[in-house]
Amino acid sequence: MKILIITYYFFPEITPRAFRAFELAKEFSRLGHDVSIIIPSCNFDYKDLELEYNFKIIQIYHGFFIAKNKHNKLKLLANSSRKNYISLFIRKAIKKVFYGIYMSGYSFEYFFTVYKFLSYDKNKYNLALSIGLPMSPHFGLALARKFNKISADTCIADYGDPFSFNQNGTANFVHRAIEKFIINQFEYITLPIENAKVAFSKFKISEKIKIIPQGLDFSKTKISEYKHENIHRFAYAGIFYKNTREPSILLNYLCEITDDFCFVLYTDIDDLGNMEFINPYINKLGSKLVIKDFVPREECIYELSKFDFLINQDWSKKIQSPSKLIDYALTKRPVFSFNQNEFDENRFDKFLSGDYPVDSFPSIDLSHYDIRIVASKFLSLCKI
Repeated sequence: MKILIITYYFFPEITPRAFRAFELAKEFSRLGHDVSIIIPSCNFDYKDLELEYNFKIIQIYHGFFIAKNKHNKLKLLANSSRKNYISLFIRKAIKKVFYGIYMSGYSFEYFFTVYKFLSYDKNKYNLALSIGLPMSPHFGLALARKFNKISADTCIADYGDPFSFNQNGTANFVHRAIEKFIINQFEYITLPIENAKVAFSKFKISEKIKIIPQGLDFSKTKISEYKHENIHRFAYAGIFYKNTREPSILLNYLCEITDDFCFVLYTDIDDLGNMEFINPYINKLGSKLVIKDFVPREECIYELSKFDFLINQDWSKKIQSPSKLIDYALTKRPVFSFNQNEFDENRFDKFLSGDYPVDSFPSIDLSHYDIRIVASKFLSLCKI
């Protein structure tokens, strides 16, 4: 089959949406399909990657007004430089000003360049798959479908959760109307977990929704031999979000603990919104808090497997589930979970003392997340 994937995030960016697109592209190609991936242009040479996995990368403009230069998080490149924090503050202010017009901020402009590219693309596809967040890949493909600018037998929008009914509650009636238009142009809407379906109930499209979990290639995963050190060491990998995944309830409690420990955060240190939650605790916790930048997924799993236990912060509502739990399960280390509204201090104290309850080891059937199975579920939706 001829397959087109449209995404805003892609390798080597370190985000679940980039993993989703990259893993599917590799597996579709491995199965012998003709795969093309549309991404925003960035300062990364994909020639070797295209040769290795036998797919085609098509880089297009990020946008035409604000989003002329996409913030690509290619920090795993050795010569990556830190951004100016004043510039970041200005970009954040602009994003807020235009939020009423731009669904999900400046990245929304990408829909226009996606639509423009598809308008001149003469290929016929068996499957066109858009991957969000953000909303722009979905909107660009939906417009192309509506106005017959793309020839595709089956179009699928792969969601995390709907933008217009997200947990932040910042969308307005215009956004909801746009999202309804988007959804109507697709044969299927795919979601990673069953609980996410409730967020789409107001669109009344239950017949379109298919549950297809995150897919990963476990063949290259390696873990370290665990050894306890002199103090208890625990870690968290991920970023924090306002109103839905704020870590203050954990960090405040850590400030009360007099015993020595080491909490390592693998996080996006260039994201102002993320660091706002962490900065107030850097001096308070001192050497007990170690902040590290994101590292590639396989390396992160290996490093996490060295810790006594891992920290998972659930979303404040259960319509989302952190995909990091799959990687945590691979480390074979116990996991302490909490959310921004509930924190079990007694349970956490037991973790600090090395007393791990039986249910602290994630009971995840990893076979459900095998990319071979996940890719086959997408392909089964295609018209024959």
